[in-house]
Order: sequence, then structure tokens, then C-alpha cells
Amino acid sequence: MSNPIIKVEQLSCRYGAREVFAQLDLDAAQGEVLALLGPNGAGKSTLLRCLARLQQPQLGKIWLNNQPLWQIKQRLAAQQIAFAPQNHGLNSDLTVEQMLLLGRTPHRGWLLPMSKADRAIVEQLLERFNLAQYRRQSLAELSGGEQRRVIIARALAQQPSILLLDEPTAHLDLKYQLEIMQLVSELAHSDGVCVILTLHDLNQASLCADRIALLAHGRLQAVGPPNSVLRSELIEAAYDVPVQLIEHPSHGLPLVMLQPQPKERSWLV
Repeated sequence: MSNPIIKVEQLSCRYGAREVFAQLDLDAAQGEVLALLGPNGAGKSTLLRCLARLQQPQLGKIWLNNQPLWQIKQRLAAQQIAFAPQNHGLNSDLTVEQMLLLGRTPHRGWLLPMSKADRAIVEQLLERFNLAQYRRQSLAELSGGEQRRVIIARALAQQPSILLLDEPTAHLDLKYQLEIMQLVSELAHSDGVCVILTLHDLNQASLCADRIALLAHGRLQAVGPPNSVLRSELIEAAYDVPVQLIEHPSHGLPLVMLQPQPKERSWLV
């Protein structure tokens, strides 16, 4: 792997008395997709929030281009790191175009008017994400897949080097899931963006990620390419369920299948 653009060292986070994870070491480079996997409560979203400077860890360090993340001015950090949450929490009365223009705030501030260059960037994103026809519609008028595209497009309007995505395919039908996964791959491998995303679907991670980081039981259990992390013994220990792995017929990557015990098969009938 090339030199990491972002790196965490001995990172620890907790909520009150509950430890989420501890002594976590991880890094990511430009042009790669890093998927964070793990059961509910493993700390995937918490780690994303730490990387986005939305939550400060109790212990450890985060480095952005070899600089301490929390010592970089917020505006400069926002020009390099963009976060697209699962629940956008945005004012749905804003139009799609207005939402994307908000992504230019780290470069313009709240008071300066948008320049021709800003509007050109937004126009390019509207076209790239097939959103131009919705530019004057509010977020509430769009489908779930269209809303997700708007949120990611708004993050990309920041022109970041690092894109953080929290469950980008959650609650989407198969068409939109595939669309988002193809977009993630394109952003990393064609545009050179470092994409770090959380996923619950292990098979999506296998097909779209260059590397996978598996979190469970408060620790980083494994990190590496899909073939080295998606192994039955690691998955079963992390998720506490029996699984069977098969090879994807076209890509040769591991696919994970649940392996119900005989006494539990009644729900399959």
C-alpha cells in the first residue's frame, strides 16, 4: 500500500463506562476502498465520527497527511475530509441544488457568495449523479436512492481527499445498492479518493473493498484484502453465527452464507 493519507494509532473510544474499542491501529491510502465491518455496537460508526472530527477519542492519535487531525483548523480539515452520514439530518425544504451548494461552504465560508467555479463544480456533480432533473426539487420529494446520491454528491462538493460513508446502501433496493457500490469503486479507483465506509453486508464489502477492517469485541480483529479477512473462523468469532464461504463464480472473491443448524431450519421451509 502507498503512504497512508490518514492513520490512527492506539485509538480508544468509550461512551460513559462502556468501552467501544481500544488500542486500534489502522490506516488508509488514496485511491483505495476500506470497508469497516463488525456486529452492531462494534464501533464502526464511532470510528467514522472520530475520523470526521465529530467525536474526540479518549486516547490515541489520528494523523491526516502526517499532521495531528485535531490540531488542523476545522475549515482546512473539512476541505480534505467529507462525511456522508446514513441519516442525513438535513433540512428537506432545501432543493437538491442548494444542498450541493452547501458542500462548497468549507471553501467559501458562510458569508461569501458562490463563485462561478463553485457553481461549475455543483453543475458537474448534478450531471455525474444524474440529479440535474431534480435540481429544484426538495430532498423530501426524492426516493431513498436519489436522496443517498444527493448526500454523497454534497460531500463530494467539498472536493475531499477522503470520503467517509456510513452505511451508504442501507434500506436501498438492489438496483440502488449496486449503483452506490459502483460509484464507490469509481471514486476510489478513477478519481483517487480514499473511501472509508461502514457496511453490514459482508458480500458487498467483498466485492467493492480493496481492504476490510473487522471490528468486534472492542478490538480490531483483522485487516487486509477480502480473501484474508472474510474467513469462516474470523466471521464466526466476530458475529457469533455459523457461516459457510463460497467463491464468487466470476470474481473469485469470498461470499458469506449463513449456515443454520438443523434445529433452526424450520424458518427455511
